[in-house]
Amino acid sequence: MISVEPASGDCPLTVTFDGSGSTDVGIGIAQYEWYLPEISSSIISTNVSFPYTFSCDLITDSEEIITVSLTVTDYHGNEGSTAESVTITNPDGTSDGGCPG
Repeated sequence: MISVEPASGDCPLTVTFDGSGSTDVGIGIAQYEWYLPEISSSIISTNVSFPYTFSCDLITDSEEIITVSLTVTDYHGNEGSTAESVTITNPDGTSDGGCPG
């Protein structure tokens, strides 16, 4: 489960992504993998010793919808994925930003 706050707004937009609503009955989540393809073409991976919530500035040179996905893996290797979108409006004429990879 992903929570995105805010889900839309003017560029540059500071967005918080939260995967704390993800659950695994009895075993526990070992890893969170965030994928932000339109921003950085990379995976931001954290294990349980790191936060499963992070914030970043989304900067774009055009209005767009950015889809963020999260894959969680439990200690037995079982995976589950989900995705949410953020709508960026009123672009600022740059395309140099996104979350760190």
